[in-house]
Amino acid sequence: MFIVVFKNYLKLNVINVLIQLGLISGVYISLNFFINVPFFIEIIIYSFVISFNNKFNINYKYFIANFLALSIFFFLSNYVYKKIAFPKDSLTNLQKYGYLNLINKKLLNDRKDYSILFIDIDDFKYINDSFGHIIGNKILKELATILKRSIRPTDFIVRYGGEEFIIILQNTEKNTAIEIAERIRKKVESHTFINENKCLNITISIGISSSNEHYKNFFALINTADKNLYKAKSSGKNCIYPKYTVL
Repeated sequence: MFIVVFKNYLKLNVINVLIQLGLISGVYISLNFFINVPFFIEIIIYSFVISFNNKFNINYKYFIANFLALSIFFFLSNYVYKKIAFPKDSLTNLQKYGYLNLINKKLLNDRKDYSILFIDIDDFKYINDSFGHIIGNKILKELATILKRSIRPTDFIVRYGGEEFIIILQNTEKNTAIEIAERIRKKVESHTFINENKCLNITISIGISSSNEHYKNFFALINTADKNLYKAKSSGKNCIYPKYTVL
């Protein structure tokens, strides 16, 4: 496969190569700054651009080889890029705040409704002060595991900072997000955190926002979920906001 791609470039003269490089640069700028297209379509466009011969005719054998080669290359480079540019949180093994930028780009490409859960541990400062930061860290780690097991593989979870977590539920409208948030809240409330034969229980509060309601901007939705989290805290903690919408 890679040999076919390499042979294709050996047959091109310098002018053709420069033209292809110019086209690739133009396509890259267009796709990354002006147009949002699915990853699959992006690979097809790149493969098409680099598959013409000296007479500017498309060679379909080269097109298929280029498509397969670029798919593997983009997959591997994207994997390496995520590992280097977005290292995971060492305590919880979750993605950190900066990963939200990558999620934002994906959601823009998908163009589907989604919901955000902004989660905070109630009275976490009291837990740290009473039992120590080592216990607090163990709770954070165990809670991260609970949250991760409570969502689908297609959803995202990020440690926003301290004892705050954000869950992005893909293709999920408001009332479904409310049901999921309430289920998570109950699961954490009923879970016993055991340390050195001591049983500890914690509660969480959750603020919810959905893209099919008022805001389309990803970070504006995060801000709305954060404000709703504050309302949940003000309502007595160990609850979610908003609750079910009466139809």
